[in-house]
Amino acid sequence: MRKFPDGLPDLNELEHREMRSRAPIPVYFGGMIGAVDPVDKSGFPAIAKFYEILGRRGGWQRAFEEAFGISVDTYYTLFAEMERVNTQGAPLSGWLLRD
Repeated sequence: MRKFPDGLPDLNELEHREMRSRAPIPVYFGGMIGAVDPVDKSGFPAIAKFYEILGRRGGWQRAFEEAFGISVDTYYTLFAEMERVNTQGAPLSGWLLRD
């Protein structure tokens, strides 16, 4: 989180080529965190399913939805709303803790 003193970037923004060229470090770190969270929530079989669908040329958004059970847009909203650490330094709250 030290890389993002003003909070995590909007994942929707990270997809745009202009953002990738203007701010490569936030794109890299934000994208990495954004990619790890669904795996933490759904487990390794889900990421395997994602790559299997992607390998069949299913498109990354379709692969994401089928593997993780939510649309990319829904995930971006949940990611933006999630608290990683509360003011007392307690662990995550939000989507990652939901069943």
